[in-house]
Amino acid sequence: EHMCIGVLGSGSGSAMTQSIASSSPGYDINARSETAVLTGPANKVELQVTQKTAVSHDTVLLRFDLPSPAHRLGLHVGGHVMVHAPGTDGRDVVRPYTPVTLDSDLGHMDLLIKIYRAGANPAFPQGGKMGAVIDSIRVGQSLRFSGPYGKFKYCGRGAYTLNNRPPADGAPAGMMSLIAAGSGITPVYQVIRAVLEDPHDPVLLSLVYANRTEGDILLRKEIDALAAAHPARIKVLYVLSKPPAKWSGESGHVSAELIADNCFLGGPGVLGLVCGPQGFVDGAVRPGLAALGYDDAHTVVF
Repeated sequence: EHMCIGVLGSGSGSAMTQSIASSSPGYDINARSETAVLTGPANKVELQVTQKTAVSHDTVLLRFDLPSPAHRLGLHVGGHVMVHAPGTDGRDVVRPYTPVTLDSDLGHMDLLIKIYRAGANPAFPQGGKMGAVIDSIRVGQSLRFSGPYGKFKYCGRGAYTLNNRPPADGAPAGMMSLIAAGSGITPVYQVIRAVLEDPHDPVLLSLVYANRTEGDILLRKEIDALAAAHPARIKVLYVLSKPPAKWSGESGHVSAELIADNCFLGGPGVLGLVCGPQGFVDGAVRPGLAALGYDDAHTVVF
């Protein structure tokens, strides 16, 4: 496995100006530990639900206890786990999810899961199979997990790997344009936390987060708190397609123009991290980032 190393590059962006700093050679916030619960994709671990909290009309937060308060999940920043659950037809339902907790959160893992109920979406009249499992699960019951998975690994302080390789241009990240829709905020939020909770991380962030209604904005309290604590390090823009009458954010849909106005210019040391529905990614985000100069090596779609 490649070590995350390098010296932070410089560049210019449309949302904020770039500062020049250095990453630490060999620095990796994802250092493996004997207390890691995930030991590889081939191995499954069973974890018990200890809390279940409704955070919106169709989203729940599940907390799973790890074997002890000293255990960490063993998932790199930007990675995901596979959830294995028995389906109603007797076959396992398997879906990927990114926790909103980091490995620094010892003793537990939190998953934020959107539930697609029957009849709620005409495209999926029977609802989602995993959603039915999550909707019915109760505190004290368990699910099985495997991992870690994920092609992108943020090592901290600008260092990262993509497909287990360091940056092709040799430039660690100095700026990241983060674009998410709906529950696609979860992997992006992991990176935001990893960057902002380290006072020595020099990476600048710009977040564009799209939803239908104000009530659909997930992790808003947490994101706003981080933005208020680090106003020079992150810019946040919420976009609603169905905004309320008094709405101070952006209205409408994510477009190439909106991306150009709120994301960094592409170039060495500038990454675009994206997560959302396929139509959102291919129809709006990829073209918008490409117009700003982002190539495939600097665009990560979770």
